[in-house]
Amino acid sequence: MAYIIGTEAGDLLNGTEQGDNISGMGGNDTVNGGKGNDTLVGGAGRDILRGGAGNDLFIADGADLAQDRFLGGAGRDRIELWSDISLSKLIFPSNRFDSIEELDFAFGNVSGTRQDDRFDFSGLSMIANYNRAIDLKGGNDHFLGWSGPDHVNGGAGNDLLEGRGGVDALHGNGGHDTLLGGAGNDQLLGGEGNDSLVGGSGGDYLHGNAGTDTLDGGAGNDSLLGGGGNDLLRGGNGHDLLDGGPGADTLRGGNGSDTLKGGDGHDRLFGDAGTDLLEGGKGNDLLNGGAGTDTLFGGAGNDTLLGMAGNDSLNGGAGKDFLDGGAGNDTLTGGAGVDTFVFRAGRDLILDFERDRDFLQIDSGLLREANPTLDDLATYANDLTTGLHLVFGNGNRLHIPGEQFDWIRDHIELI
Repeated sequence: MAYIIGTEAGDLLNGTEQGDNISGMGGNDTVNGGKGNDTLVGGAGRDILRGGAGNDLFIADGADLAQDRFLGGAGRDRIELWSDISLSKLIFPSNRFDSIEELDFAFGNVSGTRQDDRFDFSGLSMIANYNRAIDLKGGNDHFLGWSGPDHVNGGAGNDLLEGRGGVDALHGNGGHDTLLGGAGNDQLLGGEGNDSLVGGSGGDYLHGNAGTDTLDGGAGNDSLLGGGGNDLLRGGNGHDLLDGGPGADTLRGGNGSDTLKGGDGHDRLFGDAGTDLLEGGKGNDLLNGGAGTDTLFGGAGNDTLLGMAGNDSLNGGAGKDFLDGGAGNDTLTGGAGVDTFVFRAGRDLILDFERDRDFLQIDSGLLREANPTLDDLATYANDLTTGLHLVFGNGNRLHIPGEQFDWIRDHIELI
């Protein structure tokens, strides 16, 4: 092993056949490790460091990463950051970083400036000891991650943070930020401002926090929390959990069996495809189950519940609610308040119709007569000991336990 030290001028330093320690010192140096497992330090200046054969170690600071060329060669080569750095631009292009397998942050922190920074790690195949967050501070910054895990704080400004592959933690903080998780199980936190968060593939956690945010889980089983503001949450594919939080939010479950919680505010919930659970919470909410066997709870407020396709269960909760099961065999419970029930098709059951309080609307298309009346509807009614049965063609029927047709006639409307 040889110890080779350059001068303050531009030197050409060549290693031996063994593992060498070579330091260029000042000047624009060219350092060639040769064979063996070498340790190379460029020092001040614009240096070219070639590891050659063997598993080589390059020791660098911020200036080195910004201007030197690191050519690893054969073997598994690593750059270790040995000091804290603050840069406005940190990019790993192939013409300056070739055959580098690891970037190690074990001994230094990386941060941006208060300007518009750009950090691009996409050219790296491995980052070791990456438990320290990159802090981009102020400015409108762009971070492009590598195929492994990234941990980035955007800081103030309107930032674009792209995690790409790996398990990423992206924090937008202040400003109107765009966070793209990419592949992997990512954590995306919007922070203050009106943010756009896209989880990508994998089981992701997205939290918009303050502001009017847009959250898109993408593929995988995701958890989306809107936070304050009037947010838009889209679960995408997979079995997702969506919670709007405070504000007038719009939640779309997408494909899969999803759970949607509106929280406070006048929310709009769409289960879309799959077997979904929709909870409106406080406020006057719209719940649309979509396709599949869905369960809808309106909660407090004057809610509109639409079961749509499938065999659905609708519960209005407190307030003046509107319940429409749609197609399929549905079970409807109005809850406290003056409720309106709609029957269109299927074999439906209304569990808590109050004859002096609630209202029933029936699709006139179920009746054979043209321009049918309530007298016509009475011919479809069967008053049984178990309650009222309205039997139509094609297997469509409605059962209301404990009621008789004449008892509720004044509360029925054909639509």
